[in-house]
Amino acid sequence: MALLLRPIVLFPLLFIFFPDFVFSGDADALLALKSALDAHDRLPWRRDTSSELCTRWPGVKQCSGDGRVLKLVLEFLDLNGILAAGLLSPLDQIRVLSFKSNSLSGDIPDLSVLPNLKSVYLNENRFSGRIPASISSIHRLKTVVLAGNQLSGHIPPAITTLPRLYSLQLQNNRLIGTIPPLNQSTLRVLNLTGNNLSGEIPITRALSQFNSSSFLNNPKLCGAQIGRPCSENGKLIFLGGVAGLYSLEDLLKASAETLGRGTAGSTYKAVMDTGFIVTVKRLREPAAGPSTAEEFRRRMEEVGRLRHPNLVPLRAYFQAKEERLLVYDYFPNGSLFSLIHGNGSHPTGAGKPLHWTSCLKIAEDVATGLLYLHQAGEVHRNLKSSNVLLGPDFESCLTDFCLLPAPECRLPRPSSFTPPSDIYSFGILLLELLTGKTPVHDLVDHHIADIPSWVRAAREDEKEASASADDPSASSASVGTQTTAESKLAALLAISTACLAAAAETRPTATEVVRMIREARAEGVASVSSNSSGRVVEDNSGHSPGRWSDAVQSLPREYGSEHLSFAERD
Repeated sequence: MALLLRPIVLFPLLFIFFPDFVFSGDADALLALKSALDAHDRLPWRRDTSSELCTRWPGVKQCSGDGRVLKLVLEFLDLNGILAAGLLSPLDQIRVLSFKSNSLSGDIPDLSVLPNLKSVYLNENRFSGRIPASISSIHRLKTVVLAGNQLSGHIPPAITTLPRLYSLQLQNNRLIGTIPPLNQSTLRVLNLTGNNLSGEIPITRALSQFNSSSFLNNPKLCGAQIGRPCSENGKLIFLGGVAGLYSLEDLLKASAETLGRGTAGSTYKAVMDTGFIVTVKRLREPAAGPSTAEEFRRRMEEVGRLRHPNLVPLRAYFQAKEERLLVYDYFPNGSLFSLIHGNGSHPTGAGKPLHWTSCLKIAEDVATGLLYLHQAGEVHRNLKSSNVLLGPDFESCLTDFCLLPAPECRLPRPSSFTPPSDIYSFGILLLELLTGKTPVHDLVDHHIADIPSWVRAAREDEKEASASADDPSASSASVGTQTTAESKLAALLAISTACLAAAAETRPTATEVVRMIREARAEGVASVSSNSSGRVVEDNSGHSPGRWSDAVQSLPREYGSEHLSFAERD
């Protein structure tokens, strides 16, 4: 037993009688670094003083409780040679590393060997080559100072993923290419002067806080921050971190199929040579929204930051002197308008009212997307069924938001663009779901005094069909389920009526609308299935359908059969 305990008792004595044992790892690493870089013997580090590494070795500014080096500052020492990653890797606890104002050369080492690094100062040396992209993997990194070297190549785009970046100083190098869309909220110090950077300075919230002093002496740079307009030929500007999937040339060569034409402009399905498909909206001049190029860029950047499961994301935009294009994800399942009215060949005709379960699901999706916009300080401005697209799981997603005046604003006494305007449009959309009728304003005005009677009359045919003896499923529809349907429809009618209140201040907010819809759905929602004819009927099995109705998938998703190069479109 004594023999077993002996190593446990003696091991701590090693730390007392041989203190250099504690420091041998970092001490050996520092001595190896001195051997490689300190040809003039400016560092008085010696192996026989390794026990004093944390107290008397110049440059070692801070150690941890167990003797690991945390802060190493070796400045103005005329160190030279190549700083290899292998010299640094044993020092994996370092938080601050500075070799400022020496004569180090070669490539900047792979700093990812220092996973705990927070600040690195390699400025005023002779480093050449590229900035290593691996720097983006050091997630604690806050300060990057590489100024005054001979660095070339591009600023790594992955640097935008450093979540805590506070200071980026790359001035007086030979860097080329564009500036990545830095948008870290932590960024406070930026200096990119004296390089060969080119292109437009990205318009992000983070970069917009810096003036021309951060970008001087880059002759090929342009943008609002330096007061130098970019070439009118422009380029395709990607938003939300998505870039490089295709070019403006790819887009202009793509075959284009007309999906629709509206107040804002024309919408196309663009199929590129690679097979990649996007939706492109060509805005009509003078399109709504900002009039100047700079205002338009700023607005598109703001809209491009809006991301929600019930919004169609704006992926890119382009503008030249007489051209403005918006690029969105392509939604092959079509629009809510197509779901209700078919292929759109009779835009003023009536379609078939949707089943109440579908109405509730669509209403909740649309209201949820609207709530997100309002909480972000935005207004949709053009909410209608053709601007609601069906996602891969037939979720409803808003598109064309923040571009045009709201429908209410085209009434005789227009109001400003406010959330209540959207709520009014939402009320009209609910009526379209419930009646299958296109919400033309004079139609709404004609029936506005008695909306419930109008809606019930529009649904009477569906009600009679549900009760038909020719329908084998109708016999299973009990009075209770009919009562449930009536209560759901009554709830939707109440919501719609509240949204259409003449006084904007009395309309519910988007938060209240979402709450009311969810309460209506939660109160005994019956599941549904499709009968052999494809019509949605009630089902008491307790299983929810994967989609609203199999019949949805048979609807035409697009219209317009012209196939031209996108550049050839009118």
